Order: sequence, then structure tokens, then C-alpha cells
Amino acid sequence: MMNEVVRLKRFSEHRVEKRKMIDKYYSVQFSLTKKVPIYQFRLKDISSDGLCIIVKEKSKILEKINKNDILEMTFCAADSPSETREYKTKIIHITPDKSGKYKNHYLVGFAIINDKSGSKKQV
Repeated sequence: MMNEVVRLKRFSEHRVEKRKMIDKYYSVQFSLTKKVPIYQFRLKDISSDGLCIIVKEKSKILEKINKNDILEMTFCAADSPSETREYKTKIIHITPDKSGKYKNHYLVGFAIINDKSGSKKQV
């Protein structure tokens, strides 16, 4: 019983830390060329290990992004859409969802490398 409580406590603390970004921000937007178009996606909470966006399988953006790409993303606050913050991010995976909740979509997972000021950020 004691071991179960300790494991639950560790799991709980771990999840709280990982969820800070997903709780604070609602969506991300970015441009691949520093011009238009600007792509905007809602952040999804589908993993305890990072952030994710859902992209339709026929979206042209999938032809333009790759695993390990570094992108400058603008994060829009959940409680105040006009409040934004820029982060340098790295695409960790681009995974097709053939039969799950997001059938006919790709899950694009990414990690924050640092914020615009250059501060290292651990998510």
C-alpha cells in the first residue's frame, strides 16, 4: 500500500509539471517563411510527455514540416487570447492516427527548446 501511495504521488507531481503549458496556453500559431500563411492550431493534451497539435492528413503543411524541424511558435493564452508568448520549438514526432480518436489526422508532437529571450525551457 505504501509503495502505491508513493508511486501515485510521484505520478501526480510529474503530471502537474508537464501540464503547466497545456493549462496556460490554448493555441499556437506559426509561419514557415516569416510571411503568410500563418498556421494556427489548438493545443491538445494527448500525452503527458509534451505538447501536440492535430493536423488533417490532407493538409499541405504536412509536406512542409519534418521531425526535428525547429519552429518559432507563438503561444496564445487560454484566458486572454491577446496575451501571447514566443517559443522556439522542435518537432518530436509526426504520427498518423489511422483508427483512433483523430482518425485521418496526424499528431504533431513538439517540445519547447527556449523562449524568445533565449532562456532554456523544460516542458
